[in-house]
Order: sequence, then structure tokens, then C-alpha cells
Amino acid sequence: MLNKYCSYRPILLVAQLFLLFLVTHSQTGEPVPSPSPPTENQAIAVNASNISSPVGEATVVPEELIHYGDVVEIDVVGSFENDWQGRINPEGFLAELAFAAEPILALCQSEETVAQKIAAAYGKYLRSPQVIVRIVDRSARPVTMFLGAVKNQQRFLLKRAAKLNELVFLAGGITDNAGGEIQIFRPEKLSCLPEAGSSYIIKVKIADLIAGKPEANPLIRTGDIVTILEAAPIYVTGGVNYPQKIFARQEMTVSHALAAAGNTVKGANIKNIIIYRRENGVTSTIEVDLSKIIAKQAEDTVLRAFDVVDVPRAGSEPKKQPPIIAGADGPQKNGADLPLVIVD
Repeated sequence: MLNKYCSYRPILLVAQLFLLFLVTHSQTGEPVPSPSPPTENQAIAVNASNISSPVGEATVVPEELIHYGDVVEIDVVGSFENDWQGRINPEGFLAELAFAAEPILALCQSEETVAQKIAAAYGKYLRSPQVIVRIVDRSARPVTMFLGAVKNQQRFLLKRAAKLNELVFLAGGITDNAGGEIQIFRPEKLSCLPEAGSSYIIKVKIADLIAGKPEANPLIRTGDIVTILEAAPIYVTGGVNYPQKIFARQEMTVSHALAAAGNTVKGANIKNIIIYRRENGVTSTIEVDLSKIIAKQAEDTVLRAFDVVDVPRAGSEPKKQPPIIAGADGPQKNGADLPLVIVD
């Protein structure tokens, strides 16, 4: 019996040592190694939510870096006369520091990195300077604009990254005259993303966003200009119940356009409908006989964007010029006129 116990003793000793290792590491706060590595999906999620800053800096989300408009405070410990507060210049540098022989790049840099650069510059004149850099005001950062076919065109001051669908909701949702695409213009250097060294456009299909596809719901960043594109209009005028501008998201024919405008009124001359089409600066006309289309004796003419379908009334003289169509529904707002929403 004793020999049998001795044969198991080494195994018991190893088990006890392993338990002791777990207990001591849990007490000291050190993490216990995970038994398995993260899955591929988990790794992608981490990378998507924590986009690394420029090369040479610690991993940090772009919103924590210094942006245009930020008020930066520099505290040189024990040397009040060298403290400084202000903004970076249009080129992205701190150019007003007394002891810096050359301007110090601060745009899209972390507070710690800028502090190290200043300490290195001041080290030529001060003994072992300790420098602390803080962003004390982020309220003047470039705004993100939502334009186009949304119920409330907005400016957003983003203090954090926000998903596209979140901002669409805050803008009141997409209107009925929206086309099928959203364009996100990302200006150079405003977002502090590593890939934003030059301006580029992200295109998103509205159908994919509504379907909940992850790739159609990107993070929106500081300075982005988001435009929900409107569908191309077709105008129906004259002898119809509801003359109006119709937004065509798919192929539309004359009969469909007239139906959308409430159909023709009594006394309308449906045999001499005129389509005014402008191409390359020249206006052409196409004559349509709706009675033949209804009788299946003629093809239903397919309309193009910005066509004007005019239904004359019986006894009226043919128009020598196309109907005058207002180019806008009212005074257009510029970016500065849009209401501002802070997202923090």
C-alpha cells in the first residue's frame, strides 16, 4: 500500500504546485493564461473597435489623438514660465513653444508622444524636464455633416466614433426621396485614421444597411461628410390630379408616372402628351399617345432622370417652350446653418 502511494506522490505534487500557481496569480492580480487563443471573429472585433494610431505610438482610438481645433495644454513640471496652452497651426504643428528649435508635429499624435517630443526639445535647455500634455477642449473639432435625403440634415460633433445607423436615427431617418446609396467622404487627416492620409469615399447601399449587414454600417469619424443620395426626379405637369416631382428608384414609364401623379384629369388631351428631355444642353421633345399605350398598340415610353412629362388640356395650344420647373424646393442651407448635435 505504501509503495502504491509513493508511486502517485509525484503526480500529486505537480497538481499541488499548479493550484498554488493559480492562487498566487489571482491574488496578485496577474492574469491567468487563457487555455485557448481568441477566435478569428473575436480578433476582428478587437481590431475594428481599437484602430491603432500612427506607427510608433501606443494603440489608441483615433478620438483620443490631437485633432484640428483641440486646445492643448502643456505643463512643464516645476517651470511655470514654460507652460503653454493653445491650438496647433493649420499644418498640424505646435509652432509657438519658446524652447523648441523647430515646430513639433502634434496633429493625430497622442498626448504622451507629444510630451516626449517636447521633453526632448526642452532637454537641451532644462535638466531632465518632465512634460505633461493634455487635450483640455475638444469642442472645436471639425464636425461631421449629414446631408441629402434625411429628415433633418445635421452637423454632429463626435467625441467618440459612432455607427452609421446611429447617426441616421439621430438625423430623423431616411426620406422617401432617397436613392439606393449613401456616400461617406472622408477628408484627409481630419479623422486621424492611419488610412486617411488622403481623401477617399466609402459607398454604402441603403438596402444592405437596412438588412443589417456589418460591412454596410461603418464607423463615422470626425470630419466625415455623409450624403444620402436622392433618387433622380421626373416631373409630371399639366392635366393630372397631382402635378409633382417623382423620385424614380427604378425604371419608370409614362403610364407609371401618370398613375403616380393621380392619373389624368377630365378634359386632358391624352393623345398629345409631350416629354421634354434635355441632353448635352439641348432640349428635345417626344410625343406620346397614352390611348395607344392603354390599348397595347404602342410601347410604354421609358422615362429618364429629369424628364418633364406634360399633359396638355383639350383645346390648349401646344407649348413652344418646356414648362418652367423650379430647381429647388426652397432656400438651401449651407453647412454652418445646420443644427449641431453633440455625440459623446
